[in-house]
Amino acid sequence: MSAELTPIPEKKRIFSLSIGRLTFGSFLLVLAVIIVTSTASVIAIRHIDTTFAELQRLQSVGDLAEDIDRRMNELRLAARDFVTDPGAGIQFKQVGEAASTLSDILKKTRIELAPEQQDMIDGVTERLATYRSGLERISTLIDRRAQLLAGLPPLRDQFDAAVSGTADRELASRLSEAQGRIALGLLARNPSAAEQAAQTMRALNIGDARLRSAVNDYAEAIIAVAVRERQIADIDREVLGTEGRLIGRVTELLREVSDRRGHVLSRDFARTLTEARWQSIVLGTIGVLIGIGAALFVVRRTVRPLAQIARSIRALAAGQKDTSIPSADVDNEIGDIARAAEVFRRALEEADTAREAAVRALTEQRLAEESYRKLFEGSVD
Repeated sequence: MSAELTPIPEKKRIFSLSIGRLTFGSFLLVLAVIIVTSTASVIAIRHIDTTFAELQRLQSVGDLAEDIDRRMNELRLAARDFVTDPGAGIQFKQVGEAASTLSDILKKTRIELAPEQQDMIDGVTERLATYRSGLERISTLIDRRAQLLAGLPPLRDQFDAAVSGTADRELASRLSEAQGRIALGLLARNPSAAEQAAQTMRALNIGDARLRSAVNDYAEAIIAVAVRERQIADIDREVLGTEGRLIGRVTELLREVSDRRGHVLSRDFARTLTEARWQSIVLGTIGVLIGIGAALFVVRRTVRPLAQIARSIRALAAGQKDTSIPSADVDNEIGDIARAAEVFRRALEEADTAREAAVRALTEQRLAEESYRKLFEGSVD
């Protein structure tokens, strides 16, 4: 006896992502988490590298300020020795070379500095140029003073001879006294006192023409030396001293600016490290939670329905025809498997029904044959 399969009634299917889409989406989600975490780490590392490089540059600026101070102190000491004691062997060339070396160092390191620090270095360079110009002027004045001092002994001898040959003892005494003040002023490096004594000497009323000529020549030479000494002292005070102090002040400001910037960068560096640490913790935690959520989602949408369908199929194979097939209304591969299993279940039910009907028909046929046989036997008797 043949039986046709009963078609499965159409139900409204529930839309669900396919297994391929779920798998691909899970991989994309994991990849997105990795990309976001890596990008954040790269940005943090780049910020840390930039801050560390800035700290190193500020350290070099501090070292540069120390080097400028050291070389400037050496230059000032050499210039002081050159101005105050020209006979000590300090030549202008040596002082100029020291200034040139410092200027070259400033030019080489300028390009490595920040704009505000470059402005400070430019200020140091300008003041150093003024310092060198003052040294050149002092060198010229020292050479001129040396020439004047070299011409003093003949004039002094001429003066002494004229004083000793005069008959006016009072005038000779006053001239000798003035000459003593001149000598004392020169020895004490007091050009004003020497110049004042020379002016006093020239103001004396001298009738002897020979003596007056000797006194005037000697006094003019002393005044010229005193003027050069005063000019040297003025340049030393107004140019070398002032510019040297200003250069020292600029380097001090450079060091202070670098220190302040270093403190700011140190705090920024510490904050960046803290943010990077917490960022790694937060992003790692989020990544783990997303991974767990994705795994639970995949298990809930694929693994669990497949396991339920597998249990139902095993139950059907064991003969439990009333077993329900789950997820038959899902519109994806899992739903296709469930609907195929449902067709298999219905086929089993209809096969059993057909077999039972065949058994009943066979039984009825046997009963009918038995009845015919009994009737036939009764009619024969």
